[in-house]
Amino acid sequence: MNLNLIKFIFVLIFLFCQESQDTFFDKGLTPIETGFETEKSKLSASYCKSCHAKSHSTWEDSIHRKSWKNSLFQHSFELEPMDWCIHCHAPLISQKKEIYLKKSGKNSLSDEGINCASCHLRKGKIYGNKKNQNSFHEVIVEKNFGSPEYCASCHEFNFPTLKSGSFKFSHEPMQSTYSEYRKYGSEKKCNSCHMENHFVKGPHSKNFLRSIFATAEFEFEENVLFIAIEIIKKRAHHLPSGDLFRSLSIELSYDNFKTKFFTKKFARFYKMGQKDSGTIWNRELEYDSSIKPTDSLIRVAVDIVKKKKIDYRLLYYFHDPELGGESKAENSFLILQEKKLNP
Repeated sequence: MNLNLIKFIFVLIFLFCQESQDTFFDKGLTPIETGFETEKSKLSASYCKSCHAKSHSTWEDSIHRKSWKNSLFQHSFELEPMDWCIHCHAPLISQKKEIYLKKSGKNSLSDEGINCASCHLRKGKIYGNKKNQNSFHEVIVEKNFGSPEYCASCHEFNFPTLKSGSFKFSHEPMQSTYSEYRKYGSEKKCNSCHMENHFVKGPHSKNFLRSIFATAEFEFEENVLFIAIEIIKKRAHHLPSGDLFRSLSIELSYDNFKTKFFTKKFARFYKMGQKDSGTIWNRELEYDSSIKPTDSLIRVAVDIVKKKKIDYRLLYYFHDPELGGESKAENSFLILQEKKLNP
């Protein structure tokens, strides 16, 4: 076969694969056009509700549903309002128009965050992972729909930079959950752990987080406290993963956490980057103490004041102020375990 013909075929295959992936998400570079922009009512999740009541009900309480109105996100967006943020948290171009025209709010399309249309509608057609033909509409099979690669197109990206008004991704990973997943060779799909119908289970679900850890065990020996926490649920990526402000933290206090005399954090620690010449979020990873999928036990030894009562807690921070997060943000952490210890 002619060499040029072979090259041409490979280029076509690459472009087809690239188009298939870009048809759905491009890591927030552009808003999503569905082909239904002139029929705005069809973009709302309420339009799907009558036939897909269970899916709608589970989505209603999902973090995807709250992606735009989430108070932590809104707080961050006020500090650094970028189109890129809108394209991920309210991804439809119709949602973006609402936001720009200040028509967003309760019961608006943007209030729905990542809704049915965000994932299922493209080019005026409905996509899914199973073919379905009924009297209402056809579902076209997209082979990557719901795959880890599909999730990665929103949940893995590098830090954004702005230079001379041009948006580009830097070479430093900002969220690397998919790379972590691939590194440890898990054969599970993201949705096997994180999806229940259309409800997304993750760090914003207290019961989901608590189920990962056994109750902490404590031992005292002279002036030392030993803490052991077994990790009882398997993971396919680091913990925490995703946003750079997240951390898992063991904290000890003598005064009900007015002050802390010991803190042990599991997180990614970044150096602050350059902010001159319009460049933002240009950060460099300093070290990573997050819990790996191969880790099954957390152990710490702490010097203590003998016979003094101790307050213990295990927290998950969404916006850890020690990592550059906002200390005044609402709902910035969850308490997973707490106990008063009497040596």
